[in-house]
Amino acid sequence: MTTRGQSFEIDRKTAKQTSQTLLRGLKILELTASGKSNLPVRELAKEVNLPRSIVHRLISTLEGEGYIQKNSANPGYRLGTKLWSLGCAAIQGLEIREVSRPYLEDLSSKTNELVALGVLDGREVVYLDKIDCSQAVRA
Repeated sequence: MTTRGQSFEIDRKTAKQTSQTLLRGLKILELTASGKSNLPVRELAKEVNLPRSIVHRLISTLEGEGYIQKNSANPGYRLGTKLWSLGCAAIQGLEIREVSRPYLEDLSSKTNELVALGVLDGREVVYLDKIDCSQAVRA
């Protein structure tokens, strides 16, 4: 099964060279992040092509560690705040922010506009830094 060109099934060749359990947990995180956060366990299991019992154990572990949280309004899970912390730590480790910051500030002061630094991650943009403009938002 694919969403936006992304496969959520385990690649058998990769599974032989890596930790299969970790790979399975990561696939569940990726599926949850893809916008399929309202899926109950049986649907998640179908999407990743794994038995419900395994998916349930993986979800219990991910939830216990704060990587996913149960949705309160509807069935399924959403990403937890622990992933946000990991993402922030990863971005902080990128030297590109430190190098580009003076240029972003200079461009923002010259244009009096919001300036953002982003990188492509597949077909999506991940914003690493931004400088807000000092003027009010225009309509």
